[in-house]
Amino acid sequence: MHSSGKIRFSKPVILLAVATAVGFLGVLVYPLITTRSDDEFRILCKKLRENETWPELIECATEWSKTTEMPDEALLFLAEGEFELGNPLKAIECLLSVPEESSRCFPALIAACDLQFGELNRPLDGVVTLQRMISRNPSSISSRQRLIFFYAMTLQREKMLDAILDAIRARAEPPDVYAYLMIADELSFSNGFSKNSEWLKSDPDSELFSVARTVQLLNGLESSDSPENNQALTRCRETYEGLRKKYPQNFTLLEAAISRAASEFDLATVQELITQAPNPKTSVILRWEGWLNFQNDEFEQSLAALQQSIEAFPLDWETWHQLSACKRRLGDTEGASSAAQIAIAGKAIRKTVLQLEDVSAIRPETLESIASFAASCGMDEVSLAILTRLRAGQTPK
Repeated sequence: MHSSGKIRFSKPVILLAVATAVGFLGVLVYPLITTRSDDEFRILCKKLRENETWPELIECATEWSKTTEMPDEALLFLAEGEFELGNPLKAIECLLSVPEESSRCFPALIAACDLQFGELNRPLDGVVTLQRMISRNPSSISSRQRLIFFYAMTLQREKMLDAILDAIRARAEPPDVYAYLMIADELSFSNGFSKNSEWLKSDPDSELFSVARTVQLLNGLESSDSPENNQALTRCRETYEGLRKKYPQNFTLLEAAISRAASEFDLATVQELITQAPNPKTSVILRWEGWLNFQNDEFEQSLAALQQSIEAFPLDWETWHQLSACKRRLGDTEGASSAAQIAIAGKAIRKTVLQLEDVSAIRPETLESIASFAASCGMDEVSLAILTRLRAGQTPK
């Protein structure tokens, strides 16, 4: 499945931000005199910009920013001048300095964010800017989509889920969040390796990007039957094992290792890996803990772990499946049947979502199924959000 998130920078973003700051036409001649009105500075900056005389634009905009009560327009012109002279870091500094009370602040943040995720490849700085954008404009769907996309690509499940629920509560959820919710137990994207490889260049020692890059590649190679992948798979596994030694408590690596050990029915290794997990454990590790207890005929302990897993993330169909088996062994046939029905519904929806070419192309009938599933899992907040939109004849855009 390919994620629909798009993070890119284009020069017209700054130009658009500057254009909103320009309301007058005319020509004034440089050099500056000691006193000018905002209108005069505005006209002169525009002329210098049209003539592409960037050093003079920087000098004019700098002077304007020092003499005006609201320097927002001056900072936008200054940012463009610095960018055109090959100083994108200075351009970002100017864009991030636009006062919060200015109506031009948000366009400036968009331009800064595009630079950070684009030409400069400073994604972690971009995340900080996105968080500032959301704080300033909670209804901004595109800002939330970028942030959720980043968390999903870097396999930061808990942060992704928090960001999704926050977007739902603000009624500003992007179109793909409900698809992300249904695959949150095991995030994997066809472009995950390439995106994290790109971001890793910004910080070659980054644990976040190194781990996400390797796990995404490993998932892709292991799911492929192509014999040409054997050599690449061997190298990838060696890289993965190296990261495991370097970051023994990394949740993403631990979950992948536990899953692999469980598939080989290596109970001793599963036990050892779960013991290594720091608290609080993730829902996936709690699910594996419940699975391990079940295999050891410790059904009460298994029930407790599985219930904790569901409490942490109620939409994991596999946890419901294991809960059904556990309840059946404990003699709760009614509870087992109920959990099994939830598991079957969740598994079917997950399969549908994974077959989407674009996660934003989720159909209304699938959304209805997710709403029903979420309600059966006790996530009324998610169910109500979907149904409210569907009844109003609108899906998230």
